[in-house]
Amino acid sequence: HGAPADIFLSAHPSLTRDLQDKNILLDPISFGSNQLVIVQSTAFPQLHSFEELPQAQSIVLGHELSPIGIYTDEFLQQMPPKWQQELQKKVVSKEANVALLRSQVLLGEVHCSIVYRSDAESTKLPFLQIPDKFQPSIDYQIAYVQKEPNHVQPQARQWGRLFLSHMKRK
Repeated sequence: HGAPADIFLSAHPSLTRDLQDKNILLDPISFGSNQLVIVQSTAFPQLHSFEELPQAQSIVLGHELSPIGIYTDEFLQQMPPKWQQELQKKVVSKEANVALLRSQVLLGEVHCSIVYRSDAESTKLPFLQIPDKFQPSIDYQIAYVQKEPNHVQPQARQWGRLFLSHMKRK
C-alpha cells in the first residue's frame, strides 16, 4: 500500500480526474508536456522514417492502463487500420512504464518502442520523430491529496508551489 501521500503527480490527466472524482485529490494543475517518439535498438536494422514503423521486426508497447499506454493507444487510433493491424502482429509485450519499454530496446530484446521524447533523449538510442499531427496531447499534472474534506496539509501546498515555480523556470 505504501506511505501516505500529500501530493500526487500524474503523467495522464485521466488518472488525476478519476481520483478527483472520488474526492481524493484537489486542485490539479498542469505542469508539463512531452511528445512520443520511436526508440530503436542498435541490434536491429534501423528504420529511417516514422512511416516504416509497421516494418519493425518486434515492438514493445505501454500497457493500456499506464499513462504511456494510454497515449500510445491515442496515437495508434489515428493510424490507418491496416497499419495498426500490421503493427499489432509485432507486439511482443506491453509494459507498465517507460523504463521497462526503454530497457528492452537498450538490451536489444526488441526492435523498437514508443516512449516519451524526454526518456529517449536520456539514452544513446536512436529515435524517430512522430509527426505533430499524430501526437496526442500529453499533459503532466500535480494535485493535492485531501486529508479531510477540502483540507490539504500546508506543507504540501508549500512544496507544490516550490515545485511549480521550479518547473516554470525550465
